[in-house]
Amino acid sequence: MAAQAKKNYGRGLDLAILPETAITGEGGDDAPAHSVSFEGEVQDAFTRTAREHGCYIVSSTWRHNASFFEPTGKIAAQIKPPQSILVHELDLSYALLPWSSKLQNGEALRQAYGDKVGFHYYEDEDCGIFWSNDPKTTIGEMVRSIGVLELEEEMARVRQFYRAAGVRR
Repeated sequence: MAAQAKKNYGRGLDLAILPETAITGEGGDDAPAHSVSFEGEVQDAFTRTAREHGCYIVSSTWRHNASFFEPTGKIAAQIKPPQSILVHELDLSYALLPWSSKLQNGEALRQAYGDKVGFHYYEDEDCGIFWSNDPKTTIGEMVRSIGVLELEEEMARVRQFYRAAGVRR
């Protein structure tokens, strides 16, 4: 899907909706016999895919779980029985930001923009997903105003630093 989106639209995925069978294969007439637990194999695969492609993923298992993964790989919303309907708001215009002393785990943007910025910051991953609640200011403008780099830009900067130092993979 990601390669097809890149080829057809010049960019990666924004959102993928993947049932459990995306991991386990088609269950046919006896889906319960082929189902697997969400915790473990299924959750790990969807976490990895969301991070790798920088996209949102909505997943569901045969009967016990529906989850909404952010591009960070973290679960942003989830339901388990007795709940039966999952509703979650998202913004497809977001910035993934790695840890930075300037960012202060997102507080620098909150101090600068108040409720005009929204985010989920994960200290355990040293990164967060940020979005603008202000139709006049993009999240990119907000991020640049405090002098931090988005994740891909920061990783490119770090790779260049290592190359210049002669460090190879």
